[in-house]
Amino acid sequence: MSVPLIREHLAANRYFPAVAAAEQILAGDPGNAEVLYLRAEALTRMGHVKAVPAARAAVAAAPVDWRAQLVLGRALLKAGQPVEAAAAAREAVALDPYRPEVLVAFGELSSAAGDHAGARWGYEQALRYAPAAAAARRGLGELELSAGRLGRAAGHFAAAADGGVADGGAAFREIVRRLVVAGAGVASGALVTLLVLGRIRPVAELLGAGGLAGPWLRGLAGFAALGLLAAILVALWHTPPGGWRLVGRAVRADLPLGTGLLSVAGTVAGLAWFATAGSAPGLVVVFVSGLLGWASRALLTSE
Repeated sequence: MSVPLIREHLAANRYFPAVAAAEQILAGDPGNAEVLYLRAEALTRMGHVKAVPAARAAVAAAPVDWRAQLVLGRALLKAGQPVEAAAAAREAVALDPYRPEVLVAFGELSSAAGDHAGARWGYEQALRYAPAAAAARRGLGELELSAGRLGRAAGHFAAAADGGVADGGAAFREIVRRLVVAGAGVASGALVTLLVLGRIRPVAELLGAGGLAGPWLRGLAGFAALGLLAAILVALWHTPPGGWRLVGRAVRADLPLGTGLLSVAGTVAGLAWFATAGSAPGLVVVFVSGLLGWASRALLTSE
């Protein structure tokens, strides 16, 4: 048994053989720091109950090894101890504060512990030393997404995808899902409001002549259309050119995604049509777009 064999098992995701090989070496050399680290790595990836003790043994054998601190952090996180995991990540940063891999891991573990400010610092520092670090971009995108800043999130995910990360599309699905939820809500709310207010005689008289097609209700539809359009434009404004290519590929290959975007666009168009012309076909477009939006929302959420 040898260290290269353990690494080979880990690279192939063969964790049980990796642990068995490490145990054989440790039987004759219990203080081997590299083998202790590799055993802890294998157990942590497995989610084994012995992962935390193994990681602590690796740290005790090599207290200045940032890899041992990070594997301890990941093991603690899987064991349901996110605060302790973030503390281990801080120790790793103290050992090697300029290594992007350490800073990204610090960001991930800090985010899991609820320290979003610390996570942002880690990701931004990683990008400072490695501007093409896609994992750091993706981490910043997740932070922006959780805060509801969809435009900024889209920019980070698009940059990560340009850097060769293949899973940026999943994040764009979440961004589109939120836009679809907003669009479907606007469509439903505007349609119900217009129909109810337009058919209640005292309200219609209060709003002025014209009933359903009166200027006040048409103005309300116009404001709803502008609000939804503004949300879309803000998201697109922060999306770099790589985002357009990613969205285009995703829409062509993903029916719920394409349908969802179509429903949002249809809601804006229908409300604008009704606001400018006061004609019933505009409300029909809003109604159909709302149905498409709710259907797309269900599909995007369930997958």
